[in-house]
Amino acid sequence: MDVDLINVDKIIKNHKIINNISLSIKSGEVVGLIGPNGAGKTTLMKMICGLSSISNGKILFNGERLNKYHNKDKFPVGALIENPAAYSNLSGIKNVEISARAKGIKKEELKDIFDSLIYESGLGSNIYKKVKTYSLGMKQRLGIAMSMIGNPQILLLDEPINGLDPDGIQYIRELIPRLSNDNITVIVSSHILSELNIVCSKFFFVKKGEIIGSMLKEELSQLNVDKVYKKMMSNEVENGKFV
Repeated sequence: MDVDLINVDKIIKNHKIINNISLSIKSGEVVGLIGPNGAGKTTLMKMICGLSSISNGKILFNGERLNKYHNKDKFPVGALIENPAAYSNLSGIKNVEISARAKGIKKEELKDIFDSLIYESGLGSNIYKKVKTYSLGMKQRLGIAMSMIGNPQILLLDEPINGLDPDGIQYIRELIPRLSNDNITVIVSSHILSELNIVCSKFFFVKKGEIIGSMLKEELSQLNVDKVYKKMMSNEVENGKFV
């Protein structure tokens, strides 16, 4: 599913925290939002999935506004934003069930969903344990599994590798290309460009609520990744180009 942001603003208490952002993402692309903490990446993701309203502009999905889908069973966007939203005193599988029922999944469809997500998450028998016993990496896996309920056409992953061990990081690296191969549009945020460079085909650089530049993977591969990030976040760019 294509995603288009057109002149999008977010204003809170007369303060513009997202400023006139426009970008286009094609179906099946894996796109990185790169920028420091507080740049506006999480706010932007919340607006894309409808968790936060926009003050001005438009966000379109295959040319349609998100509210077109609000009364339909198949909501097109799945998201893992900030911390996974799970009940710590319940098992992973119970959390999956609650999330599935909230998304309108019928009871008779749950078994197939369970089988698929248990396999996809890599949690194995841990899915039956209480979430409070999970490591951070296991919680991330559960959160991603829950975000994929209903087969969304767009998946938003906000800083998905934060605090993960090497196995967890490798899981994310292997998962994202598989999703793209299934024509799922994936938007990933991070403050680590070298990590996004492994999985993304396009990058948007975010600073103080604005898109200050963009770059394709082919362009980035010809440059020093660390230097690119440093220049983008300094004043050494003009209209997204090095000066």
